[in-house]
Amino acid sequence: MYTVNLLPESYIRERKNQRIKNRVIYGLLIFVAFTLVIYNLLVQLENRQVEQYNSILQANLSLESTVQSFSDPETSLADATEIDSIIGEIMGSKVDYVEMMVLISNSAPDDILISYLSMSDVDGNEACIINASALYYESINEWVSALSEIEGVGTITFSYLASSETPQGGYTLDGESEGDTNNRINFEFRIALK
Repeated sequence: MYTVNLLPESYIRERKNQRIKNRVIYGLLIFVAFTLVIYNLLVQLENRQVEQYNSILQANLSLESTVQSFSDPETSLADATEIDSIIGEIMGSKVDYVEMMVLISNSAPDDILISYLSMSDVDGNEACIINASALYYESINEWVSALSEIEGVGTITFSYLASSETPQGGYTLDGESEGDTNNRINFEFRIALK
């Protein structure tokens, strides 16, 4: 059997050409869309690299200024001069601070808890400032008496003396219970050193 096509030959060619044109146009559209997506990804990647570069550049500039400050001989000399003057003041002092601290700490009775001990020399007035707490007023009197016997200790001046209450179930230094409450006497005094 024969197949008869009544369509003109030009119509068939034109239809075939149209299909080829459509395929080429669709292919080009897909290629352009794919190119735009890749371009967008490359721009984002470049922006990230620029941000990383800028952060590294800032870190390098900061590090460079730090290194410059360390290598500046004037600041190093000023620091060394300040340290030298502090050491000179300590060496020129007539008080051996370490020995005095040990003597003051060791003279405290067992129930006294020292929370702060500072040695200073302000305008030639050497002094020791102590913050502490005790269970009994007698312990404070005993410590002041013991301090006054230490050679080199001058006037002892109290800044404050106050009683406080700590939480229930307190214990003494021996580990024995103090009952429901443990009253401690907080005090601060200044010891003039000769």
